[in-house]
Amino acid sequence: MDGLDRGFTVAADSRPSAAAVARKVSTLTVKEYLHEWLDTYSDNIAPNTLRGYRTNIENHLIPMLGHIKLRDLDVRTLDEYVRKMRKNKKLTDRTIKYTLQTLSSALETAIAYDYIPNNPVKRITVKMDTRSEIQSPYTAEEMIKLIDVIRGNDFELVVILAGLMGMRISEILGLRWSNVDLDHQLLCVSEQLPSTLPRNAKIVDQYAPLKSKQRNESRTLPITEDLLPFFERQLNNQRQARKALLDDGKDYYNNDLVICKPDGSPYTRNCISTWFTRLLRQHNLRSIRFHDLRHTAATHMYLLSKDPLAVSQILGHSASSLAVRGINQMTQHYITLDWEAKYAAMKPYHNLVLGCRELPSLEEKLSAVTGSDFRAKKIGREKVGEKWAQNRDFDR
Repeated sequence: MDGLDRGFTVAADSRPSAAAVARKVSTLTVKEYLHEWLDTYSDNIAPNTLRGYRTNIENHLIPMLGHIKLRDLDVRTLDEYVRKMRKNKKLTDRTIKYTLQTLSSALETAIAYDYIPNNPVKRITVKMDTRSEIQSPYTAEEMIKLIDVIRGNDFELVVILAGLMGMRISEILGLRWSNVDLDHQLLCVSEQLPSTLPRNAKIVDQYAPLKSKQRNESRTLPITEDLLPFFERQLNNQRQARKALLDDGKDYYNNDLVICKPDGSPYTRNCISTWFTRLLRQHNLRSIRFHDLRHTAATHMYLLSKDPLAVSQILGHSASSLAVRGINQMTQHYITLDWEAKYAAMKPYHNLVLGCRELPSLEEKLSAVTGSDFRAKKIGREKVGEKWAQNRDFDR
């Protein structure tokens, strides 16, 4: 057998002949190929990524390029395509760039299939600048104003989880109370709400794996004293809403979600994003995307703690996405920081925004976790972590 032995044998006639490929490519259009590519690789692409690819293909690529034969797609054609796209004031350079990235990924597969000899996207001459479109994270002062605005709001914990703990919106919407332990001040991020969930869904039958590509590892996050009241208020409000509905003889959908509608059913990403945009506009706060709250948390945790490894593990980043000076990627992959290290990275930022709003000293950072019950709580957290690792639920 030629090449590396992968444990299986490939039939000699399983690969299409050069003549068969040539016949297919002679009539294959960009539209036909992109649909073929999506159908072939949909199982290998994360749901959110697939949704973005499909949107780009159906809304931006096929309308203008779909009729062209795949083999005739060249740099000149793509340069003209980009110029026309940029004339559309509704499209930003960032959107155009993402659309081209989608096309480039598809064309790389076409090269592997011997459909085309090279990827013309990589040789486009029109330059685009997306730097001005990237929103800078909120300053500490802006976060303080935002927190003041959302206190008591139904979505206050949503902002807290994103803006102070750095969680992704799909992770927030998929967080369950069975993965939250207020007694030991920690939560486990192990799943997310699937992007394919229907808009009016009442029951979440299945959750999606995390975005992280690194063995789909879950991560445990501390809940600082500053954040506990938000969780406690959310739990109390949910209990009251559930009791009121049941007392009225109405349905309550017990999905065990931390963030949910009054009847227990899940929110969608679009619902949260739309609410957040309106909130900022209503209170004259600087416009940012909801996802920029995660960037805000990452920025301030790093600036105040100077601990990139702790921040990367809090965010669920892979080792390669955040270079940690002095520690190679392979070593980072096997390092799991304990609760105290993550707490020390989060506490100064939370204290600044929610507490005394002054920078604490190093001693003050850890004062809350070095009391007389520290040892008992640490043992308790370790036991809870073991339960989560074994996929067991615990009583809340």
